[in-house]
Amino acid sequence: MISDMEYHVRDMLLALLPDGWDSLGTHVTFDHSAATLEGETVEMTSTVTVVDGRSVEAETVFADRVGELGRGIHRRFIVDMAKNEQRLEQRLAELEALPTPDPTNFLRSYGQENPPAWLTELGAKAKALGEVGFDQYCNGPWLQGFEAEVAALMGKEAGMFVVTGTMAQQLAIQAHAEAAADPGTTGYPKVFAAHPSSHLLLSEEDSFAALGGFSSVVIGPSDRPLGAAATRAALEAAAAEGSLPSTLLVEIPQRHNGGACTPYEELVELRALCDEFGIAFHMDGARLWEAQPGYGRPFEEICALFDSVYLSFCERCRLPLHRVRAKVSLVPAGR
Repeated sequence: MISDMEYHVRDMLLALLPDGWDSLGTHVTFDHSAATLEGETVEMTSTVTVVDGRSVEAETVFADRVGELGRGIHRRFIVDMAKNEQRLEQRLAELEALPTPDPTNFLRSYGQENPPAWLTELGAKAKALGEVGFDQYCNGPWLQGFEAEVAALMGKEAGMFVVTGTMAQQLAIQAHAEAAADPGTTGYPKVFAAHPSSHLLLSEEDSFAALGGFSSVVIGPSDRPLGAAATRAALEAAAAEGSLPSTLLVEIPQRHNGGACTPYEELVELRALCDEFGIAFHMDGARLWEAQPGYGRPFEEICALFDSVYLSFCERCRLPLHRVRAKVSLVPAGR
């Protein structure tokens, strides 16, 4: 509710400001007074109560059909974004002139004066739990059974449960890059290719570069699904420059592009292109569940075109009063 309140007040002010101006949140107070049920409609009403120069304060009330759920006060300051950028650049310069602080390491021993002894005790407890079939840290009969069930549904040799989608996608491109390494060498091509609307490019803050040292080849116009013609041209250009990607990534469907899907016939052509250029074909299939009926083909047939498939179970597996979040990355055996 606090996030909704902030965006609501900001959008309300933004509609009244000239180009180049925005507002920054400076203060929040909030009272959460009642709960409602999932699926119930909640009404949010924001009212500007104070305008003091460029400081604006608004009160936001949340209510369902029974009554109030919460209310808060949010204060924002109107800013010229160009001048704000200048202030940030000045702050950056001041920070860069300072020595880099040493990281602080904290070790909590939970009452144990001897951390190694505490870890030994914890390991013994975990082993005892494992002996009675308790799943622990991605290892146990229930989880391995889940991985095998999903892999079989998609027609893949093996599945791996991964706790986040960001981690799963980067594991896939890392595995394919390592597999593309020349025998007897330690280096491998840290390049992948993707559509400009790819989740890796738009929603993961370039973590593929910061964590894995990867770069990207961006293919095709952003307003149309990835196609074979644009992909061939990009791969030929990359090969000529000696920067051929080790993996071509296709998102099905494209979340940032209105849910558009690359037609199945184009996927077949993309598979052939990957074979021609000797690169891996990976599916970002976070929403494959929704796209599969549109293709009119079984999961196994669609996934057979790809060397690896990423799936998301986020908010699809539900239990009463709980939401189960899970990620599965499917890769060939041995990778």
